[in-house]
Amino acid sequence: MVKYAEFDAFYRMDYEERVQELETEKERMVTQYDIFDHLLKVLKQKGLTLEEMFDQIDLDKNQFIEVDEFH
Repeated sequence: MVKYAEFDAFYRMDYEERVQELETEKERMVTQYDIFDHLLKVLKQKGLTLEEMFDQIDLDKNQFIEVDEFH
């Protein structure tokens, strides 16, 4: 059996954790959109296609952009 106080404490703990997870997820999405917006501006300014930009960033030409290349 579960007392109401125990159930309430469990619900609140789970609810508060999920709210925090959602906030963190939202912050990550904003950052991702900011990066994407910046990328689009650079593409337009330089007159490049997405493929051309990728090729310029992929310094070791392994068809992957690693974190150090992206920075």
